[in-house]
Amino acid sequence: MLLTHVPVYTLGTAANAKDLRFALHESPCAVTRTERGGKVTYHGPGQVTGYAIMDLCKYRRDLRWYVSMLEEVVIRSLGEFGISGERLAGHHGVWVGGATRKIATIGVSASRWITCHGFALNVTRDVLEPFRRIVACGLDGDTMTCMHELVPDRQTCTVEKVRQKLATHFAQVFDVVLEPYKPELRSLSDAKCADEERQHPSARR
Repeated sequence: MLLTHVPVYTLGTAANAKDLRFALHESPCAVTRTERGGKVTYHGPGQVTGYAIMDLCKYRRDLRWYVSMLEEVVIRSLGEFGISGERLAGHHGVWVGGATRKIATIGVSASRWITCHGFALNVTRDVLEPFRRIVACGLDGDTMTCMHELVPDRQTCTVEKVRQKLATHFAQVFDVVLEPYKPELRSLSDAKCADEERQHPSARR
């Protein structure tokens, strides 16, 4: 899934209260704990978040390899906009500017080699101020950057265009065919479940 969240801070398994620069009751948006690896990060408008449910038994049973492949998806996508993305030894995510600024975060988890969570790529400047309220991924919030700070023409670098490039390169890197989201299928599925519930009220718990 490639999507844009409503504003939310998410805490990974290594996060603690010191990573937040505000009291929870004064949070500017929702704060939620997740089972992904890593510390605290932000998701919201101006960002593309990618969630992948992958069976690594069909690829490699290696989370480090998987994270590297997600980084590759982002690096290739950035290249489409003339941005040179880099890896930084000892850190997950994608960096720019000689590995001095972080432009994409990555946090994953897996159960029986089935993955969840994924990556988030900063597109517009809307995401930068929320990052300054936290110690993002254990780093100072000013370390974070976005694509709009690096491209000459922001009109050519919209969230939707970035999403399309991410989809293209994800399909290439993992050799898969991505299907577009079809809301009508969800509606049909919900209707079928509701009908089954009415006919067999004890069948679902």
